[in-house]
This record gives sequence, C-alpha cells and structure tokens, in this order.
Amino acid sequence: MGDGQQILAICFLFHILSYVSRLLKQKGRYIPLLSRMLFRKAVIAYCLCFFAGTIALPSQVAFSEKPSKIQKTAISDAGIKQLYDEIIRDAAVTDGIVGAGIIHLETGRELYLNRNERFPMASAVKLPVAVQLMTMVDQGIVHLDSMVTIRESDLHPGSGQIKNRIMPGRSLSILYLLDQMLTVSDNSATDIIIRIVGGPPAIDRRMNAIGIEGMSVDRPIYLVLSHCLGITCFNETEPFSLELYNRMATKVTAEERLRARRSYINDSRDTSSPEGMARLLEKIWCSDILSSQSSELILGIMGNAHGDKRIKGLLPPDTKVYHKTGTIRGGLSDVGIVELPNNAGHIVVVVFVKGGKKSIRVAESAMAQIAKDAYDYFNRRSQID
Repeated sequence: MGDGQQILAICFLFHILSYVSRLLKQKGRYIPLLSRMLFRKAVIAYCLCFFAGTIALPSQVAFSEKPSKIQKTAISDAGIKQLYDEIIRDAAVTDGIVGAGIIHLETGRELYLNRNERFPMASAVKLPVAVQLMTMVDQGIVHLDSMVTIRESDLHPGSGQIKNRIMPGRSLSILYLLDQMLTVSDNSATDIIIRIVGGPPAIDRRMNAIGIEGMSVDRPIYLVLSHCLGITCFNETEPFSLELYNRMATKVTAEERLRARRSYINDSRDTSSPEGMARLLEKIWCSDILSSQSSELILGIMGNAHGDKRIKGLLPPDTKVYHKTGTIRGGLSDVGIVELPNNAGHIVVVVFVKGGKKSIRVAESAMAQIAKDAYDYFNRRSQID
C-alpha cells in the first residue's frame, strides 16, 4: 500500500468517528447510554478493520521488495527533460518498476530512468556472452567455423529449437550457435557458448575489464531458469538432464514457485542497470571493445532477431533495429540500437521492466511507447537542427 492510500484510510477513519460523535451529541436523548456506548465501539471496530484491511492489500510491485518509485535525475537540457517526462508518464502504465536508457550515438545526448537500478537481464544477458565470444575470436583463441559436438547434457530448457531438432552426436559450428543465440534466443546454444568462453566468471571479468559498471553475469541459462522456477537440484559441476528438469518442474508447488519468483526478482545475480547495458551497446556500435568486423557481425545478427512487440512495437515497419529481447518470470527486457530516418543518426534504447501484477502485454506496450518517444524526439530534433 502506498503513502497516499494510508493517508486516505486515516482520513476516512477520522471522518467517520467525527461524524458519529456529532450524531450522538445531537440525537443523544433518543439513544440510551448503553446503546450509545455499544454503537460507538462497533463503529470504531468497523473503521479499524477497514484500515487494517486496506494496509493488507498487496503492494503495487507484488514481487519486488523495493518500492516502485523513480530515481529522478536533474536534467538541464530542456528537450531531453521533455522526453524524460514523457517516458515517466509512459512507464506509469505498468505497475512494475521500469528502467530505461537512451543514448543518441552521434551527439552523445542521453537520459536514464532508474539509471542505477538493477534489473534481471533474462535473455539480454546473451549480448555480453556474444561480446566475450567475439573477443576470443579477435584474439584468435576461438574460430567461428569450429565445430562443436552436441551432447545430451547440452540440451537445455526454454527458448530455442536445438533441444528439439538436434540429436546428440551431431556437430554445429560456433557461428551457427551464435546466430541461434541472438536471433531466436536459443538457450542450448547460449549455454554451449558460455562453456566455450570460460563460463560466467570469464564473461563477468570481461565486462569489468571494458568498464561496464552495474552489470553481473553469474550463471548459465539453465541454472537461472531452474532457480526462477524453484528447482534447486542442479549445479554447474554435474551434467544437466532435461528429462530430470521437466520432471522436477511438475513437482514444484505454486507456493514454491511464488517464493522462487520473489527471490529471483530481488537477486542481484545476472542483472544490469539501464546505464550498464546502454554503455555496452554504445561500445559495440563504436567498435571500442571489438574489431569492426566482430562488432558488425553481432549487430548484423541482432538485426534479424525475433521480437516485434517491445522496442519495435510502435516504430514504422521499415525501421532497422538491432536488438535482443529477454523474458523470464517477473522480468522483461529489450535492448538495442534503432536507426533513425532522415539521416538523424542512431539511438541506443534499453528498456527493462520487473515485478508488477499486470499482464506482459501492458508492460510491452509501455516498452514500445518509450522507444517511440525516443524515436520521435530525436527524429524531430534532426529536422530542427
């Protein structure tokens, strides 16, 4: 319950008590003393029950221990301030916590909503995974045409088709795995790549080395999914079994799933701040951390990525967007770079939503509107300038 609701409840309580007191004074001669005392106690009890019941209502961000307040930022740029206010208004559509990062790559103008708040990356974590892979390609340690033999333990749950279409023993190229990871968000491909590049600690060290703050890569995808669902029997030291995962998933109770979801939303592992993710995209675009060839390969694959309801949702159909979406229980993400018309340049757009009880469609509509606001603002500015 928010502060406003508490104030309303308190005002309602005192209003009723005041009214009853006046009523009893005016009509006292018609109500016996004992009846008046009982009546007063009944009214007080009713109001207290109402007040207690109001406090017991679920909070707006039902699966986050943090309030859904906005970390407001002082902005001196009048135009950016207008865009910032529009984004705040659009974020209010969902009852979850919204984080956003916008950077106009050609001018460096930027803004953030909940700049340093940590959000579950979900499948947006596949972007730092790709950066670590292509770093090793640039170093000559990994080759994209190398073949990887698929093992039974490589078939992992969630998005993607490798687990359904590829039989153990078949070999796939690293380039194919990269493409599947970024276009259709294949979790099996992702965890194979994570293993090849040295695991989550190697990816996390790379992010620190290139100056990305507010981001943490801690687990392979199958462990993230297991922990979010309330399955605790897996670890990185033992081979994974998809059959066991599916069997254990059926045994998790609704209460255990709810508890696991709450824990996941408030877990700092595998999270990013809007600024951290925006800076990573900026560095990829500018080829600051990878060769131009490797940067272009990542962006080219992201240009074919699935997911049209978030950043791309309200943009003109022919708009070029290089992005990566993410979806998990209690967390949505879409992070990418949007090409503006009329030679207006390019904008980094990062949008996260966590917690809340409204439908995914509501959150996605807010994400789409935020991207549209940024697109329209910087397109208009180019025509004015």
